[in-house]
Amino acid sequence: MTRNNPNASGSRAKATKAGRTGTSARRLVQRASKLALKSDRTSLDRAVALLREAANQGSAEADYAIGTWYGFGKHLPQDDQKAVKHFKRAAKGRYPAALFNLAYSYEVGRGLLQDPARAFTLYVEAARAGDADAVSEVYRCLFWGIGVTRNRALAKLIQELSDPAFAHKRP
Repeated sequence: MTRNNPNASGSRAKATKAGRTGTSARRLVQRASKLALKSDRTSLDRAVALLREAANQGSAEADYAIGTWYGFGKHLPQDDQKAVKHFKRAAKGRYPAALFNLAYSYEVGRGLLQDPARAFTLYVEAARAGDADAVSEVYRCLFWGIGVTRNRALAKLIQELSDPAFAHKRP
């Protein structure tokens, strides 16, 4: 990431401001999380407002939280299309859980048109971004041919490389 690198293109002031914006957004998400635990309407409304502010500052974590709240109807009215909108924004920031939820949405057609090939690609991206559950989904898609040509040999290799139970079989 070059955003905080003073040698990257752009000025040092821009990099410092970007770093502060990220820190500020992170604080907003933390405050929103604490407020959401209170569960009274005033606190929840304030939590949503803080998350929206953080999301507008570019926080993928905030967009993911809003998307999750819309997706499950927790603290916000259940709305799959709004959930997907926020998952897409968070996925642009390579937020692993957002990539996973967006992949699932494409796989089952929740909030958008079903697209198994796009789902598979997003499961791979989520796995590469560090989502352990996504590795299992890549395996499943390869094993059954969901959104990709079935390749059980590759699926088994992925399972062996990612599953600690197979660690003893590794050279």
